[in-house]
Amino acid sequence: MDFELLYRKQFNRAGLAQYLEVTEKTVKRWEETNKPPIAVIRLLQLLNKDLSHIGPEWKGFYFHRSRIYTPENEPIQAGQIRAIKYNRMTVEFLRREKDKLQNDINTIQYRNFPRLTEYQKSL
Repeated sequence: MDFELLYRKQFNRAGLAQYLEVTEKTVKRWEETNKPPIAVIRLLQLLNKDLSHIGPEWKGFYFHRSRIYTPENEPIQAGQIRAIKYNRMTVEFLRREKDKLQNDINTIQYRNFPRLTEYQKSL
C-alpha cells in the first residue's frame, strides 16, 4: 500500500506530522521508504473508514460518527452490540420455556388420550 496515497486523503505532510506528534522529516522519510510504522498505517486506515486490517471478515465495514456501518451501509450503534449478550440470553430462556411447555402438552395429551399418543409414537 502506498503510504503517501493513504494519508493524503486526510492530511498534508505537515498536518500528518502534527496529528501524530512527529516531525515533518519523519513523515518525509516514511514517504521515501514507503515504510511507516504499522501502527501509523492502521490508524490511517481507521481514519479512512477501512477496517479490513482487523481481518478479512471486516472488509467493507467502516466507522462514521460513533457508529460502525456494514458493507450494506446499515448502521450499528454501541448499544446494539452490547445488547447481543442479552438477546442471546433471552433466546435461550425462551427456548427452555418452549421445551417445558412442549413437555407439559405431551404430558396432558398422554393423560387424556393415551391411545392416541401411543399411536403417534408408532408413526
